[in-house]
Amino acid sequence: MTPQEREHLSAFLQQMTQMQAGQKDAEADTLIREASARQPDAAYLLVQRAMGLDYALQATQAQAAKLQAELDQSRSGARSSFLDTSNA
Repeated sequence: MTPQEREHLSAFLQQMTQMQAGQKDAEADTLIREASARQPDAAYLLVQRAMGLDYALQATQAQAAKLQAELDQSRSGARSSFLDTSNA
C-alpha cells in the first residue's frame, strides 16, 4: 500500500465509522449478514470496491468540470460583436 492509498483508506474508514445507517431494511440486512458470514473477506472486498467506485466518481466529476470549463470558455469566446473590428 502506498502512503497515498493509506491516507485515502484511513479517511474512508474514518467517514464510515462516523456514519449511521438509520432505518435498515430487514431483508437486505439479513442477506448482507448471510453473505458476509459465507465470505470472510467481505468487508475487505466491499471497502476495496467502494473506494474504487469513489475514485471513478471523482475522476468523472473532474472530467465533467474540465469539459464544462472548456464549453464555457468556447461559448464566451464565440460571442464576438458583428461591429467589433479589432479582430479584423
